[in-house]
Amino acid sequence: MIFTAIGQSVKEPAAKIIQIPLVLQSYNDVFKLLLYVVVSLRSEFDFQLQVCVKESSDTKLIEWFKGLVDQFELSVKWIFAVKNFEIDPQLAIAVFQDDSAEMVLQKLKTADLKNVMIFHASLQASVFSESLTQKALHVFQSESQRKVFLQNNPQVQRTLLVLQSVPVSLVREVDSQKDEVLIYYGGLDQDSEISVLLEAFDLVYATRPQIKLHVIGSGVARQTLESWIEERDLFKAIEFYHEVEWSAASLNVVGLLHAHHNPSLSCFALEALACGLPCLITFTDEAERLFGKDAEQLIPTGNQFYWAQKMARLVDDCDYRKELAQKSLSAFQNHFDWKKMKASYQTVFNLLEVE
Repeated sequence: MIFTAIGQSVKEPAAKIIQIPLVLQSYNDVFKLLLYVVVSLRSEFDFQLQVCVKESSDTKLIEWFKGLVDQFELSVKWIFAVKNFEIDPQLAIAVFQDDSAEMVLQKLKTADLKNVMIFHASLQASVFSESLTQKALHVFQSESQRKVFLQNNPQVQRTLLVLQSVPVSLVREVDSQKDEVLIYYGGLDQDSEISVLLEAFDLVYATRPQIKLHVIGSGVARQTLESWIEERDLFKAIEFYHEVEWSAASLNVVGLLHAHHNPSLSCFALEALACGLPCLITFTDEAERLFGKDAEQLIPTGNQFYWAQKMARLVDDCDYRKELAQKSLSAFQNHFDWKKMKASYQTVFNLLEVE
């Protein structure tokens, strides 16, 4: 047996075996969500988790993942080449999509495709074979994701929605007034909101030289952004961090600035909401559903002056921070129920029938 979660209860008849192959190459929220799901359902299912570590894998990412595995008291089979995945066509197979999912899916060509579930982590889906796309059970975090996927793959027969969440036991209420630090979490790509947000921070910093901005994320534009920061003499106020170096539950900051393109929120943002951290979030359909169309938390993209206005108020106004903190908690409690997430995943895995 490749993987059995520690503390799993003995069930009669035996729990269904779910095999999960995963390539650990670049950071993706799907890794954290995967472990949350495995931990929450390990008494109902026997998960077999294989983790491939390639030479190009990020060392910090591996250390972070191993830390979570140890925290959750899980056992993993580590492998060092995709070809060494031991795919058993008689088992139910769950592929949690990341940037390297297509490598895993190449191993499934001989498997009974009726037993395969593909969890779609973003709108940028991996390239799947036509037969796998048609026969697999496709799982999505938002209706927007599912709609886009079905438009591009009308032959797909089975799709389901699952609820996003994070286990409340892993988060705590944070002190959002201790340090005058703002956190940005999001992409660092050429078309991301980060350049607009940095312009806004520059405006706020001019009259509030005590504040700092910690940028958490990765992307091709990071070097360009660092050069811009040096030119503006902001290198003492703005610092960059890798995603795996931070957890929302460990922050003592003024608030979170979250810019995202995907319809669903990141795990980091969900943790921030669960912790009651004041959040400013770029406007998307999902954000509007959570907070309402005219909510204080929502920021229109591309507007540096609106970002600056909201940032300044977040730094200056304690009552405003408390108001946003309460709205964060309410949004999490109303829309991201952990028990409902467990139930939705249990339903999904039960649909993976083994003949």
